[in-house]
Amino acid sequence: MDVPNMLAFAEEVNALLGKSTLLLSSEGGDYSFGPASADQFFERYSWLDNSPELYEEGDDLKTRLVKYSEYAVSNHKS
Repeated sequence: MDVPNMLAFAEEVNALLGKSTLLLSSEGGDYSFGPASADQFFERYSWLDNSPELYEEGDDLKTRLVKYSEYAVSNHKS
């Protein structure tokens, strides 16, 4: 995993979303109408949540990506 590039991507997307206004969402089959904050759609690589045992409470996104990457490399089977 290229943690620096993934982090840069998330930061860029989140900067754009931070300047955005949510008008309509059907996320998860639930409809919501704006205007509202787009914060709930910030990129945080939610698939990282599938391995909570790897992280400490309060780990930031960079730390979570590094820990997951180390875990994935150490458990890679050829």
